Amino acid sequence: MAARILTAAVGIPLFLAALFYGGAAWAGLMLLFCLIGTLESARLLTGEHSLPFGWIAAFMACGLVTHAYIVTGDAPGEWSIPMSFVAAAAVPLVALHALWPRTSRQGLPALGATLAAIAYPGLFVAHLVGLRAVGLFPLLLAVLVTWATDTGAFFVGRKVGRTRLWPQVSPNKTVEGATGGLIAGSLVAMLLALYFGLPWWPWLGIGFVVSAAAQIGDLIESGLKRRAGAKDSGSLLPGHGGVLDRLDSLFVSGTVVYYLYAFMG
Repeated sequence: MAARILTAAVGIPLFLAALFYGGAAWAGLMLLFCLIGTLESARLLTGEHSLPFGWIAAFMACGLVTHAYIVTGDAPGEWSIPMSFVAAAAVPLVALHALWPRTSRQGLPALGATLAAIAYPGLFVAHLVGLRAVGLFPLLLAVLVTWATDTGAFFVGRKVGRTRLWPQVSPNKTVEGATGGLIAGSLVAMLLALYFGLPWWPWLGIGFVVSAAAQIGDLIESGLKRRAGAKDSGSLLPGHGGVLDRLDSLFVSGTVVYYLYAFMG
């Protein structure tokens, strides 16, 4: 517990400082997370401790993140259109392997695992870089709603959780906890909108969608770990596990926020 608290006490201020400063600081932090997270992802996807394709995947995933920063800089760019087609092709591949209980325990073939590791987390981290270029509010929305969802789901699930949500993927998650997470995430989105002087009622609904996306992201990573027989994705963060363990929910929620903003024009 002491290691967990110390890691949070150091990591959260650094994370928030990079988030508020934006630009190269945020992109650099995301690039580091992408590098480590892709190696973790390759290990989970292949089920191997040796990573013959891991560094190739990490190099290409970091290329996606670097491209997102170069194209967007401090303002939104046009890279999201082709990237959305990549997401449409690659994300189901990761989700199928993570969540479908009857897939082979041998893992994906090497090439497929490499492509999947590039998409997860590289594609999602690239969207987080692009989201900061959209503005501070949308990235804060994704981060705070995700944190509120995780916190609400944990405490409600621990207090009153009875009905298992998806025991084959994540035995400890409950319907009650998921509901608590949705409520907490929606309320935080509403409060954040009020703080920024925006009408609260549409953001209550947007918060619900973003909160649901965050929980899907958590389930995907839980499924990957369960398939690989791993407790954590890595050991980078004492008491917290790896990069994927900490950012799995934000990967999906941040990407959803990015496209919600694109849709809203």
